Amino acid sequence: MHRLHKRQFAASPPSDAVHILRVLLEPTRALGVDTHIAWNFDDGSSCGLHIRNCVACPTDGTGASVTISSAPAMWIDIVTGATTITDAIKAGDVRVAGNTAELLAALDSFEVAGLRTSA
Repeated sequence: MHRLHKRQFAASPPSDAVHILRVLLEPTRALGVDTHIAWNFDDGSSCGLHIRNCVACPTDGTGASVTISSAPAMWIDIVTGATTITDAIKAGDVRVAGNTAELLAALDSFEVAGLRTSA
């Protein structure tokens, strides 16, 4: 499992905390996944990732089947392991438009503790 740190994203746009995931995909966990996810941040920025064929490709989020909305700081808390995606959704800090189960299954493909929903 990779450990990311908040200081890595301190002076970066929120999209950096999304697009870094492309190199943290565990291909065997992404078998059969074909999900395009958009991120809309409260600061007005947006981005996306399309996970398919065991690869995560950065996008601008246009045409995504699932959309995550949150504050940039919340997303950074998730990718750095300060909280988990499931806890953030339950608390209302992350809002999901689209199929939440599909989203969680896709994010579970990454080597990031805050995105894992299974062992």
